[in-house]
Formats: sequence, C-alpha cells, structure tokens
Amino acid sequence: MVIAFSACSSELEEGVKFSSELFKVNESSIELSKEATTRIVSIETDCDWNVSASSSNWSDLVVQKASDNSIRIETQENPLRTDRTATITFTTKGGLAKSLSVRQAQGDAYVRTNVESSLSFDETEGTRSFQIQSNTSWMISISYTEGDIDWLELNSSEGSENQSITVSAKKAVSDQERKATITITSTEEGVSASASVSVVQSALSFIQLDVTPEQLTFGSIAGGSQKIKISSNAQWWVWLLDIEPENDLSWITFDKEGGLLNDEIEVSCTDNDTPIRRRAVAIIMSGNKNGGEKRRVNIVQEAGKLPEIKNFTLSTTGYIIDSATFGFDYQSDFTVTEYGLCYSTENRVPTTEDGIVKQEGNKKSESGLSLTIKDLEPRKTFFVRAYAKSNVGTAYSDNVIEISTLGNAPNPDDNPRPF
Repeated sequence: MVIAFSACSSELEEGVKFSSELFKVNESSIELSKEATTRIVSIETDCDWNVSASSSNWSDLVVQKASDNSIRIETQENPLRTDRTATITFTTKGGLAKSLSVRQAQGDAYVRTNVESSLSFDETEGTRSFQIQSNTSWMISISYTEGDIDWLELNSSEGSENQSITVSAKKAVSDQERKATITITSTEEGVSASASVSVVQSALSFIQLDVTPEQLTFGSIAGGSQKIKISSNAQWWVWLLDIEPENDLSWITFDKEGGLLNDEIEVSCTDNDTPIRRRAVAIIMSGNKNGGEKRRVNIVQEAGKLPEIKNFTLSTTGYIIDSATFGFDYQSDFTVTEYGLCYSTENRVPTTEDGIVKQEGNKKSESGLSLTIKDLEPRKTFFVRAYAKSNVGTAYSDNVIEISTLGNAPNPDDNPRPF
C-alpha cells in the first residue's frame, strides 16, 4: 500500500486553532472501471489537511495530494475476479476527519503464461517448466500435432490462479520432429479465457535397427509360434509382403503391429493342407514409416504332406477267379476323405482315373483295411494299387500288385478230340 501524506505549516501561532474548519469532498464515493485508471477528486477547504488510504485487497492503489484542493487516485488493472474496495481518509490539522469510499470493478478472467516462443527439447528425455498466471480456475489439455502421441507428461492438469507447471518429454523414438500444443483453458462458467504453449522435440539423429533371425520356417502342421527379435532405439512397425499372388496371407498372424525399442514379435501360422509351399516376407521399419531403417524376415511354411500308405498286400490266397481282396493301412497329417483300390488291365501303374473301389473317409489314420475288387473278367491280368485322398492330394501305395484271373470251364470246342 502506497500512502501519500501531505502537510503544510500553519500561519497561526502554535496552540491557536480556528473555531471551525471548512473541508468538503465534492464526491461521496468513487466508482472506477476494471482497467488501469487515474482520477482527480476535487475538494473545498481553507485549512491544511492530510490524506491516506486503506484496503485489504488493493495493493497497487496510490492516493496522493495533487494540489491544495485535489487528490490523485491511481490504480492498475484489477487482476481479481471480485470488486476491490478502499477507504480514503482526509484529516485536517484541527482534527476534522472525512472519508471517501472507492470501488474498482472486478477484472476479466485471464489465463497467461511466461513462455514467449516455445518449449524446446532435444532427442533425449528431459523436463522444462513454465508459469501460469491466472485469476480463475483452469484445466490443461495436450494436442499432438506432428509425430507420435503421448510423449509429454505434466505434473498437474488442473488448478487455479498462479502455478508452476513441469513438462516432461520422453526420449525421441523416430526420425521425425515431434510437436505438441499445451492449452490452458479457464473452467469458470461463461468465461472463454485461454493460453497455449508450443512444445517441440528434435528427431533422433540416427536410427538403429537389428532383426533376428533372417528366416522363419514352419512345418505344414501349425504348432506353437516363433519369434522375431528386434533391437532398436526407436519406434518400429511390422507388416507382411506377399511374394506369391495365390497366397492371401491369412495364414500368418502377428501378435502386434508395432512396438518401441527392444521387443519381440510372436509369429503364428495355420495348418497348410495344400500341396503348395507358402512364402511371405515380414517388413520391419524403424524410425518413421516413410523413412528410417528397414529389415526383412522371410517366412516359409512347408507344403502339406500326402497321406502315407503302408502294408499294401493281397489277402486272397489260391486261385483268383472273379474277385480279389487286398489289405492296407494309411496315415495322414490331415483327414483322409476317400480311400480305396484302383486297378487296370492296361495301365501297369493304375490311378483313380482307371477302375476303382472306394470308401468315404473322415479319419487321419486307419489300419487293417480290407477291400475287395469284384466281377473281374476271366483270363485277365490286373495291376492294382491302394490310394488315399486328402485336401493335399491323392497318395498311392509304393508297390503295384499284379494278379491274374482263371478262365471259366472249357467249352466242347476248346479242346477237340483228336482223330
């Protein structure tokens, strides 16, 4: 509080006083606007006088004698959200006292900071601070404008009036500059005051990326998973590149699409019940999707295996007239949908395009099977193989069994009596 005093010596002898003093303030109260203000108040008096001011919430109020018949009132902008009041007291030398009330209208809500340009971070993690200057309650939000998100942390997200805010930046993880805007907004109802602070972090000066192994190989039967190990100082992403158009890549699954620094990718695949060897390439990019470092991992899955036929034998003993029975076993990684015998009198290596005896199947293995070829033509030689089908294809027994049928009883003309 700045209080100005003014006094002058009386021309009267010491101890002599007027029987009355004239002192009149031309205004009963003063209303000041919220802005910085200077006001002159006139008085009427015929004596010496002093002036003083008192207030509980008005520290920048200055009241001083401007002349023998006036005072000057000076104040800065009201920073409070309430009116400021003060009492100005006039005192004459003869003991007469007068008072004048002064009120300044409440100030507008404001939110400001002491940051002139922006907060800057290098690629390493670090902290910076700034001051919020406000006369209202407020909250803080962060919008990330360039680069990745969630790389800033604040020691406070809400408060009121003046407060220091600490901003912590995580280590840069890409070759792209990161930018964000911190916005402080008044939460007082009906108030739109706000301020913002720009934050910038430098990109990584170099990108490190190592990936192992260079190739993953899976069997046709999916079992467990394999891992790609990644060592990096930055953020990274992974995606699949198809090198064979017939593959739709749905047979490969990654447990994540990207990560940060050192990590692992778990790779899984589905069963391959086709006769085609599957191939794809995993691309790992570190730094930024449009640049940085890039590595490749080849992913291969073996083709599905055909069923295996074992112990294919002829069960019929003795002469073969018009039928023959055969036995065999089969085993497969995938369900056998059909199995049987194929035979031909002309094709020494018969296939299912020749004559067949078939059975529907729904198992992966069978043993002790017995199938019979009936209505065989007499006096013919037949070549016979066992077969089994799955989604992978058709498998045949390694061995071909050759059989011959006997003829019917001879006709009289078949063996004429000699003369």
